[in-house]
Amino acid sequence: MCSIGGPANLTIDELTWYKYRCTKCGHVYKSTGKKSVCPRCRSEDIEKV
Repeated sequence: MCSIGGPANLTIDELTWYKYRCTKCGHVYKSTGKKSVCPRCRSEDIEKV
């Protein structure tokens, strides 16, 4: 991972997790980003749950 200005001091517990459902395959998963893809089928057709 690259960062400018030194290392990022961020732990996984400090991230905000969102729950998503893929509208293509139905898989429900958690992600930290607003621009997420389904980890099962790689579809971008998702919705927040």
